[in-house]
Amino acid sequence: MESDDICMDVLSRLPTKTLLGLKCVCKRWRRIISDRSFIQDLLQRPEPLAGFFFQERYQWCDEDISTISYIPATMEGTQVQQTIFSFLPEDVVILGSCNGLVCCRSVFPSPDPSIFVCNPSNKQWIRLLETTPDKESRAWKKSKEICQCNHNLFKNKGIFVGGILHWLTDGDQVLSFNIENELSWLISAPFPTIHLTAIPEMCIGESRGRLHYIMISEDGLQVWALEDYYDSNWSLVHSTTLEVMEEENSQLLYNTRDRVAQRISIDSIPWMDPLAFKDGLLLMRVSTKIILYCIGTRKMEELCNLSKLGRNSIFGPLVIPYSLNLAPLSQT
Repeated sequence: MESDDICMDVLSRLPTKTLLGLKCVCKRWRRIISDRSFIQDLLQRPEPLAGFFFQERYQWCDEDISTISYIPATMEGTQVQQTIFSFLPEDVVILGSCNGLVCCRSVFPSPDPSIFVCNPSNKQWIRLLETTPDKESRAWKKSKEICQCNHNLFKNKGIFVGGILHWLTDGDQVLSFNIENELSWLISAPFPTIHLTAIPEMCIGESRGRLHYIMISEDGLQVWALEDYYDSNWSLVHSTTLEVMEEENSQLLYNTRDRVAQRISIDSIPWMDPLAFKDGLLLMRVSTKIILYCIGTRKMEELCNLSKLGRNSIFGPLVIPYSLNLAPLSQT
């Protein structure tokens, strides 16, 4: 029988999705895959994007919609799932995801509002009460930092990149907050939207550890990467016209530029809307289709139709990229 070291070396080369299934093969493999040192080694390697969490929001009221859909990054016969978070004790609203862990909160209104940190891969979770008193751990701290931002935050709350939280605003700026030193500042967008005729659509995301800014307008699709946080220095890493995108993906796009250019009122619904960006993959809505666009290959894949995601899915949904991981959680 081979040693545990050899077995661990072989298993460590497999993707997390495969490892989740192999835990059921035998007790020995389950013990190895569940070992904290084995999991710690897995955390050091980058995990490919597995899919996206998608949660509807009402357009004109602040109440929450509890249904969360999971859209795999590639369908391969897999359907949209809506029971990923059924292991939690109550309905939640997703806030963000990092290294396979998901942060979410109680659906409002709630008699006992809580923050949950969970791992959907192994169905482990911990609860952090919003009124938790000061302790050595799980304590809340109010930052003394004040940032003068005169714009509204929108699109997926915030994303976490390299120890810094970022929020997209509706004023050609990104609000940033460094968690370690508790400093905040505003990063100017790479391109002022005032020069465009039609109203553009934007989102922010992360790729290779850098903040990215994505914009779709009548001029096409542009993707910028942030080079310098304090000088708002961006580099254009991808640019293509809507005509070229349509030519390369004619089975999914048609009359694209005309439809995008028709949005001249903030009250109208955009025909093409970027929803989330992670590791070179852009999830966007095109009419009533949810499409994944690969920046590297410039190819599109239809993942699902909006009808699978709920009747309010067109009104600024929460969309969070997710990568599988075996990171353990303890409730003690």
